[in-house]
Amino acid sequence: MHPKNHSILVVDDEGSLCASLATLLRTAGYHVTSAGSGMEAFQALKHQQFHGVLLDLNLPDTSGHEVAGLLKEHHPDTIVIIITGEPSVESAIRALRNSAYDFIRKPFDPDQLLRTLERGLSHRETKLQLRASEERFRQLAAATWEGIFTYEEGKIIEVNDQLCSIFGYSENELRGREIFDLLFDPASIRPVSPTVEGQYKLFTATGRRKSGDVFPAEIRIRSLQYPDQSISVAAVRDMSDIYKAVREQQKLQEQLNRSKPLRLLGEVAGMVAHDLNNIMTGMYSCAELLQLGLPADIQCSEEVVFIQQAIRRANSLVQDLLFAIRGAAAQKRPENINKIVSAYFTSVEYHELQKRYPALEIKAELHSDPASVLCSDPHISRLLTNLVNNAAEACNGRGTVTIHTGNGHLQKDDNCPLLQEGPHVTLAVRDNGPGIRIEDQEKIFAPFFSTKELGRSGTGLGLTIVKQIVDDHGGCIELHSDDSGTEFVVYLAEHRSGDAQLSCLTDPAATKGADGLSARRQY
Repeated sequence: MHPKNHSILVVDDEGSLCASLATLLRTAGYHVTSAGSGMEAFQALKHQQFHGVLLDLNLPDTSGHEVAGLLKEHHPDTIVIIITGEPSVESAIRALRNSAYDFIRKPFDPDQLLRTLERGLSHRETKLQLRASEERFRQLAAATWEGIFTYEEGKIIEVNDQLCSIFGYSENELRGREIFDLLFDPASIRPVSPTVEGQYKLFTATGRRKSGDVFPAEIRIRSLQYPDQSISVAAVRDMSDIYKAVREQQKLQEQLNRSKPLRLLGEVAGMVAHDLNNIMTGMYSCAELLQLGLPADIQCSEEVVFIQQAIRRANSLVQDLLFAIRGAAAQKRPENINKIVSAYFTSVEYHELQKRYPALEIKAELHSDPASVLCSDPHISRLLTNLVNNAAEACNGRGTVTIHTGNGHLQKDDNCPLLQEGPHVTLAVRDNGPGIRIEDQEKIFAPFFSTKELGRSGTGLGLTIVKQIVDDHGGCIELHSDDSGTEFVVYLAEHRSGDAQLSCLTDPAATKGADGLSARRQY
């Protein structure tokens, strides 16, 4: 999505801020129109359709909420981002009712504003795609041609041209033949509606073409009574394109549904995160001072440690929430995936995990010559940390977690729309825990979804952040799980340039050679 095609309306009565915002947005490639009052904004909206509006709530002649209300009624496809110096819960709720996409407090970071605007415009595109998908679905359903055939006692009497086209047979090849010998798998036929006298019966089945290909089919059957015989008429629809359109629509709807909880939480979290961090810092400092002042034999020292741990979990939740909502600037450069994995074994997170789970084994099986990837080292490190933490908790701290890297060549996959076809580097984390239930696997990346005990295992955002980082890198993540364990496999596009690939590490304690042997780092 390139900003050069997007027009933005900036509505703010502060002339200097309005000019600064216009300069920032034009530099980023947007077409910008400025308005210093509500009336100027109304006039601009009469003459031009905007993709997004940056709207101040305090205008000299009207409330920003009135402008937002007009946009909701007459320009529902325009993304509205509220910018204000006096945020309140009441104004945030009112903005939400007027379908504002986000709520930013002045003063704000320019990069944060640009990221929020880009996400908003992406959200707008998804909504438009969903609407277009629904329209295509309606048109496809209305225009689908049906194959018709008549039959008696299971033998085909007459067929139309469309049926021949669907199944690949000629009329002569079908007349007099048994239906189930050619057209359908008998075991796949399922009634959809109950039989009602005088009406058609609806079935689903698996159709079989002359070529041997199979496809989902819908069959409507009705009996016709004649003086000398009783025959049946069947109408057959090839549902392949319709099912594909439905799946596309469902994916877009799921994408919108996933974005809603994080967006709503972001509007609240963005306003209270700073205050919460100040409160937690004071509480943690007081707990430390209290611990230092207690004699070693005082029994309540364990309670003080418990307070500190609770504060750390609360702080982690706030930071994860902000990361999941706003993301972070990801400056990408060519990196060796083995270097990132090896750095993990010297990280604070690794040592804390080893302290928490002393019986847990974490080992690396690294490819001897991985291709380089264009990525953000801090983000991929966080991705790896979250996957390892998740695997450790799945093992209950007593199993084995294996980090694996490799090279491969992948084809385009409908399940991974961001995946680029071609050579890829893989980063996999697997454990030998009990596995993830099938019914939980589809929800595994949803915000705050967890199968673990509430309040005892992380923030519930670890895998959400993993998915967000993978998407930001144009990659794909797959989940494989059964009762022998779980594996998450991340695919990142190989970085291709005129430079030679980055040489991999040769540390025998961290690198796996062609013979497949691995070693565990000892600390």
